[in-house]
Amino acid sequence: MRGGSKESKKEKVRLVLSWVAYGFALAGGAAIAATFVGDVLAGLVGLFPGWVAIIVFVAGIIATGIDLFLDSEPNKVALYVAMVLPSVARAVPGKLSDAVTSALNHALSQVTNALGAWLGAGSAFGFAVTLIAVALLMARRTVVNDGR
Repeated sequence: MRGGSKESKKEKVRLVLSWVAYGFALAGGAAIAATFVGDVLAGLVGLFPGWVAIIVFVAGIIATGIDLFLDSEPNKVALYVAMVLPSVARAVPGKLSDAVTSALNHALSQVTNALGAWLGAGSAFGFAVTLIAVALLMARRTVVNDGR
């Protein structure tokens, strides 16, 4: 058969779709961090000493890096971390929190303004929830638990 076996093609499609789901998770995590849900998550992390937020943030980056390095594909760990890491970054003390908050608010306002112009109404929360829902639905079929 030309171009590889049918299973090989299915695996390639699954891999591409898992990266697309990861992209939706990244975008959804960033979008949700700029809404009241991100405020709540950042507030919960902020209840602990500042070093806890730093450790959680660094651990999330390391976990994602290891997950992506092991098999060059985002697994569920990377997907879930992508959804919450922007909110955790907002709780990290110092300039990182300010920079992340400012960037997220600016990006989300641009998107919701564009959606408002196209659709007649723009909802930051609705946009964020839609991105995360799409990521989770795609992940059910394409993203594996542990890389196997």
